[in-house]
Amino acid sequence: MQTTDTKNAEVEEEERLTAEKEEKTVRMEVGNDKRKEKVIKKKTVEEGEDERERLGGFKTGKKLTAPAVAATAA
Repeated sequence: MQTTDTKNAEVEEEERLTAEKEEKTVRMEVGNDKRKEKVIKKKTVEEGEDERERLGGFKTGKKLTAPAVAATAA
């Protein structure tokens, strides 16, 4: 016959393992969400590229001239 201390220790160990499994599952779900977000962001950037080219630049709407490109690169 087992003592109550041994039984309690076994129950606590089982609960701890169950909690760890649940935590890992949650982590995996969060990881999958992050991957999906990256894919969604990638698609929106690709779609947005045409829009930027149409506007002629990133935020200003102006195309950089050759001297301006050289100045920003230096």
